[in-house]
Amino acid sequence: MNIAARTILADIDAELSNVIPIKPGHRPDADKLADLHRKEAHNCQQRIAATKRGLKADLATFATSRKAEKARHDAAMLALGEDEAWARQRAAEAIAEDERLAKYNRAAIEALAE
Repeated sequence: MNIAARTILADIDAELSNVIPIKPGHRPDADKLADLHRKEAHNCQQRIAATKRGLKADLATFATSRKAEKARHDAAMLALGEDEAWARQRAAEAIAEDERLAKYNRAAIEALAE
């Protein structure tokens, strides 16, 4: 080992010699601390349950909204389909009328040419 590493190890050993080890055993506050931890764990579990209930309610709301939006979309698409069919029918009728008038005018031109 180099000199710097030995110096660091010596410093660490000196610092650790000043540490007072805690003796394991029953501490008078241990029961109070355990109760506090139990209560906090219980509070966390309650918050978890409340969050899950909230999520379930939110998901149900989203599903209802999604169904309503799909119904509106389907109704709008049906209305567009009906409008398209009506436009096609109106155009077909106009074309048929113009073809009839064109045929009539051609017949009139032939009659005048004779």
